[in-house]
Amino acid sequence: MMPIATYAVVQTAPSSHGSRSVLRGLPMPAGWGLALVALLLTVLPLSAARAQTPLGTAFTYQGQLAAAGTPATGAYDIRFRLYDAASGGNQIGGALCSDNLAVTAGQFAASLDFGAVFTGQQRWLEIEVRPDSGLNCSDATGYTVLSPRQELTAAPNATFALTATNASSAATLGGQPAAYFSNAANLTGTLADGQLSSNVARLNGNQTFTGLLNFSNSGNTFAGSGAGLTNLNGASISAGTLGRSSLNADVQGGVGTVGPDLSVAGNVATGLSPKSVAVSGSFAYVVNYDSNTLQVFNMSSPAAITLAGSVAT
Repeated sequence: MMPIATYAVVQTAPSSHGSRSVLRGLPMPAGWGLALVALLLTVLPLSAARAQTPLGTAFTYQGQLAAAGTPATGAYDIRFRLYDAASGGNQIGGALCSDNLAVTAGQFAASLDFGAVFTGQQRWLEIEVRPDSGLNCSDATGYTVLSPRQELTAAPNATFALTATNASSAATLGGQPAAYFSNAANLTGTLADGQLSSNVARLNGNQTFTGLLNFSNSGNTFAGSGAGLTNLNGASISAGTLGRSSLNADVQGGVGTVGPDLSVAGNVATGLSPKSVAVSGSFAYVVNYDSNTLQVFNMSSPAAITLAGSVAT
């Protein structure tokens, strides 16, 4: 039975891409030594052609694998697990496995996607390695767990920004829930005119009202000449007085204390003691009391009224 390898971690100077850790194997199985230099890159930028495509939650993990101090070349199976503690703790998300991962001159790269699990908290990556022996990822035989777990730097946690529009504090703003800001009574300040709907009447603008307006308060007053008012119904005026000058010229003569502007258009003699007169159309009917006659006059020409006929009564 091959002994299980144990590992120590030696920190080196950080690179421009993130922190770099060298994992050096101590006892190793079957004469091969293992050193893993883990370099965690930021999420790779999208090409210009995909600039409109939202970023996913995957990030690229690059490492250097050495066997017995010599850069490894060949196929290896590498498994990754994410934890919330340097040892023990809780596993975050599922286990990821890169089967038959190609390693060339010690260099390899793996795309890892644990989902939207980076919420700004510390996370550690646990790595298991085995030379490829034809087994697939479902078979856990022969893996060596590298120790200690590697603490992830800020690069993968930057994916937390993908959910910034639904941030954990978005339920409140300034300590107030959304319902607080939907109540206009809680708002202060002044809205600029440009923020108002075009349906809002403004004091400094000309208004055209297409809906029904009902001014029911007796205290309402209106100022102006009234020259622009149309379709007024005089029958709806229930109180007040119209001045004589506001009336049509045809009726001004007979209104008020000024005598009517009347003139004689024509005349005609009737019988003795006319008692009553009735007019229908262009005819006038006169009843004479003393002569007991009914006279009919044609008034179609007021200046030349003629007797159309008479009859005894």
